[in-house]
Amino acid sequence: MLTLASDVLRGPSYWTAAEREYFAVFTSRLNECPFCVRIHTETTRVESGGAINVNDPVTIRSEAAAVLPLLEKVTLMPDQVASSDVDAVRAAGVPDEAIVDALHVNLIFNIMNRLANAFDFSWDSEQHVRVGAQVIHRISYRLPRILKR
Repeated sequence: MLTLASDVLRGPSYWTAAEREYFAVFTSRLNECPFCVRIHTETTRVESGGAINVNDPVTIRSEAAAVLPLLEKVTLMPDQVASSDVDAVRAAGVPDEAIVDALHVNLIFNIMNRLANAFDFSWDSEQHVRVGAQVIHRISYRLPRILKR
C-alpha cells in the first residue's frame, strides 16, 4: 500500500502533486475522515505553494474540477457509475490516463479514510499537522526501506 501511495501520489502523472492532494482532501471529505482532511489540506497548501485553496474550487484547473463528479460518484454511489460519467470527464479535455490517475488517488483514500476512521486516528495539534505535511512533502510518501520490512 505504501509503494502504491508513493507511485500514485508522487509518481509521473498528468496531475500535479498538489492536485492529487486536492483529490485526497475531496475524497476524505466525502468519507467524513477529519484526520485525512486535515493533513492533506495542509499538504495541498504546501505542494501548491498556497495557490490551491481546498475550500475554493476556482483555484484548481478546470480539468481537475471536471473529474470531481466522477470521484464523488465512485465514492458514494459506486454501483451507479456508468460510462457516461467517464465520457463527461473526457469531454472536459481530460485524457484517459489522467482519469485513471485520479481514480487511483480516490481508491487509496477510500481505503485509508476507512482505516483512519475505524482506528479513530486524530491529530494532537495543528503543529503536528504542519510537521506531518512537511514530512510528506520532503519524503514524497517514500518510507525508508527498513521501515517497510
